Amino acid sequence: MIEPLLFGIVLGIIPVTLIGLFVAAFLQYRRQNTFRF
Repeated sequence: MIEPLLFGIVLGIIPVTLIGLFVAAFLQYRRQNTFRF
């Protein structure tokens, strides 16, 4: 009974985490580029 709930939570958290990491890396990359130039 608990496994489907955990599976749904994981499926909901993983994409948000990946998007958050991608955005953070993108912002840091842009910040480094602005500091270089």
